Amino acid sequence: MVEVQSSNVFAINEALNEIYVDEVDYDRLRKSIYLYDNFNHIGLAQKVDFPYLTYLAKLSSTSFSQTSKF
Repeated sequence: MVEVQSSNVFAINEALNEIYVDEVDYDRLRKSIYLYDNFNHIGLAQKVDFPYLTYLAKLSSTSFSQTSKF
């Protein structure tokens, strides 16, 4: 799935971001967020809005603000 993410398909980005959140893989999630913008930014921010996932929430909010939807 990672190999086809370069096509920036919504469903693929969503699936990979969910995997990265579940695995608490900060580095891969950060790379995914910065390189591929076709995903539900608000949904990701809400999903990682827990005290122990503050870093992921910060990444998501940074991504959200970069898309001019902020």
